[in-house]
Parts: sequence; structure tokens; C-alpha cells
Amino acid sequence: MDRKKSIFFICVTLIVLALIYYIFKKFKGRTLPTPSPPAQTDELSISDLKFVRTLNPDKSNSESEISGYTIEYDGGINYVKLSQNVTFTIKWKNNIGFNNVVTGFKIEHFVKSPVGTDGATQIFTKQAPTTTTQQVSIIDYGENDVSIVSTNYSVIGDNRFKIYAILNDNTTIELYDGVSESGTSHNINVREEELGATLDMTDPQSVIYTPVVSSTNMTSIIADLTKVAYNITNSGGFNLHGSQSLYLIPATPGSVNDTTGERVNAETFFFQYTDGQYLLDNLSKGDWNEKTERSAVGGGINNDNRMYIAFYNEIDTNESGEKVQLRRVILGYGLGDEFISSDANGTLILADMSSQTTTIPETEYNNSFWKFFQKCYPRTIFLNKLSSEKDDVFDIKWSPDLAGIVTQKCLSCDGMQESKIFDADDRKIQYDYLVGLIPSGVHPAIKLGRVNRATYIVSNDMEPITYSDACKT
Repeated sequence: MDRKKSIFFICVTLIVLALIYYIFKKFKGRTLPTPSPPAQTDELSISDLKFVRTLNPDKSNSESEISGYTIEYDGGINYVKLSQNVTFTIKWKNNIGFNNVVTGFKIEHFVKSPVGTDGATQIFTKQAPTTTTQQVSIIDYGENDVSIVSTNYSVIGDNRFKIYAILNDNTTIELYDGVSESGTSHNINVREEELGATLDMTDPQSVIYTPVVSSTNMTSIIADLTKVAYNITNSGGFNLHGSQSLYLIPATPGSVNDTTGERVNAETFFFQYTDGQYLLDNLSKGDWNEKTERSAVGGGINNDNRMYIAFYNEIDTNESGEKVQLRRVILGYGLGDEFISSDANGTLILADMSSQTTTIPETEYNNSFWKFFQKCYPRTIFLNKLSSEKDDVFDIKWSPDLAGIVTQKCLSCDGMQESKIFDADDRKIQYDYLVGLIPSGVHPAIKLGRVNRATYIVSNDMEPITYSDACKT
């Protein structure tokens, strides 16, 4: 009888071992699916936009060229060929929102020829230039410098451009539309006599053009884009966003002195709350007065009542989020002298750091630095996964407590998308949940197999999950 029991026990043990082997073989090497990239929802804009038109000496002036080279035909000068002596260089600076969203840029060239002898109305016609990239940056505050030349088309007349950002999914967002602008500052004119003069040039000649883009037009460019909400907190713990979040709305593009290169006007933004109100020029939260004038510094009744805010003294730290000072720029003119800060009592203030006669308290200086955190929300598809995903051993795979944990962590997301969202305490909750599903009284070998399976789920399926897997902005 003892021998029969021994044989029976050995058989049961072999069956259990086979079951454990099957489970591990089935799930060995299983990895999390590749997470979807974060939704591309940033409001993108550029500033410090300028164009440089350079007339270059014709190749026939170079001693390295074959003697007798000419671009003249029996019918006269070939202006299409001469147009290749003109280089259009486009320079701009990215604003915030480009990191991990933009993969490149697309530039379109439009030419409107002079009015013909027949008096026909001329329009801007899209061309296909050759682009020579000199410097391209796809990160926040990156500077770009791109040069293009014509290919088999004339540049005589007014030249204008469009600039697009190429996103991760290969769609594009328009950053600048010079064709739709009514102001002549967007025209880069080339005349026949200027092209002809390149035949006798020995040195390049450049002219700088700085287009003036109105705040109304810049706002309209991004009006249809999904916004990114930010929580903005200073070193003293003051929440500029209050109980909501803030959107960054481009206000003025800024400008530099064409001769010295020194900044004259800062690029500025409006801060809009998620309820549609704005941070106003008097530091209060309120409704926009629907005015767009910026002409009467000092209190014109038609002036925009929103605060124009510029970024200053960006600090490169190992901390998450952007850490910068925020300047109040009156109506978007100049560089601004007052910084948004909070005092020792936790009151929002404007600190004048340009004064030579007064001293700024250390607390107010420290509190003038602000950190930006993208507002996050839990991914619906991830929450659905937590509530419905099955497991071959445990049926419902995930603890019901995890949905609340994920929601809370996403809402306080600090922008570290690649950081792991579940800590040791969260993993213990999941482990205890799975072990608690094991029925009491089961054979020790079966219990061991399920405990091992719980350990596997926590270590291989749960621990690698990142913020970008569970949250979206």
C-alpha cells in the first residue's frame, strides 16, 4: 500500500512539474508590446524669423570654370539660369514644444512675377527649389539656418515662403505662411537688372529681410491645434496654474537688430488657463478683453489686457521640466524689466530686477524661476487593459487598485515619459493581489507554480511599464 502511495505521489509530482514547465515555456520571452508614441499635441511656433537674399557672382567669373562659359542665348540673357545665382537663406528659432515631436522641416517657395505687358494679374506660384541644409535643430529653442536656390525657374519678382514642421507621424504643421500675409515685409524682391549684375560681380551681396508677423496671425496659425497643458511652479512652491493648467499661446515673434544682431524685442507668449481665461497684465486671472491693439503704451483703452510673457535665463539642470524666469514685456515691446515671482507670504508679484537703487530679496529672486510640467492624463486603452486583460493562470490579471494608482500618477506626471510608473509599493500590491487569488488547500506544488507566475507577471509584465505607456499629454 505504501508503494502504491509512493507511486501515486511521484505521478502527481511529475504532472505538477510538467504543468510548471508548460507555463514557463509558454510565457518565456514574452515582452510588453511596443508602446505607442505619445500623441503629438504640442502647439508649435517659431520666432526670430529672418530671410537673407544673397546675389552670388556668376560661375563664368570663376577662373576654375571652362573658358568661354556663357549663359546667353540668341534670344538674350537666360534669367532662369541666372536665378541659380540667388541664394535665399531662412533663419528662425524654435519655441517650446518641439522635443520628441518634430522630425524635420519642409519649406515651400512661391514666386509672383512682375505684372506683364498684357496687364494680367499675377499670383504667387509654388516652385520646387533645391534645399541645402546648413543647420537644423528639432528641439525646443533650437536655431535653424537653411539655404535654398532655384531649380529651372525664375526668381524675378516677389518671393515668399511657407515653413512647416514634420511630425513623428509624417504629418505637417504650418509654422509660417508668408503667402497669406498682406504686409510687404514678407516680399523678397529680385529684379532683372540684379540678376544681370551677377555676371560682373566678384563678391556676394546680401540683403536681410525681417518679416513682421502680427500676434493675431500667429495665434490663428495654431488655433486648430490640440493644446498641451502645463503646470507651472516656482522654487517657492507657488502654482502659477492655480487649480487648473496653462496653455502657451504665441503672442509676438520678437526681433533682433539687423546690423548688430542684438535682440530688440523678446518673443512673447500669453498664458491661457484651461477654462479659457488668461493671466492678465495686472497679474490677475480673468477674461480677455478681445482687444488686439499694442500701440498706446501706458493704458490705451483698446490695448490687449493679457500679459505678454518672455522666457529668460533658462537653466540647464538634471531636474525634469523647463526651469526659466518669466519676464513681463509691456505690450510685447522691448525685453521687459519685471519678473514674475512670489514673495515670502506666497503672494504673486512682479519683481523689478533692473533697478540700480533697490535690492531684490533673495526669496523673490529664487522664486522667479519656474518649472514647466506637461499635464498628463491616463490612457483610456491602458485603463481598459487593467480591467479586462486575462491571464492563463489567474483569469483577471491586474489588481483593481492599479487603475486608481495610474490615474493619480498620470495627473501628477512630471514629464518623465520613459520613467517606470510603478514603484516597489505598487508592485507589492499587484503581487499580493495575485497570491491572494490562489485557493487555499491547493497542493503545495500547484501553489508554488502560481506564486512563481505572480512573480513573473510583476517582474516582466508590470515593472517595465513607463509613464508614456500609461499616460498621455
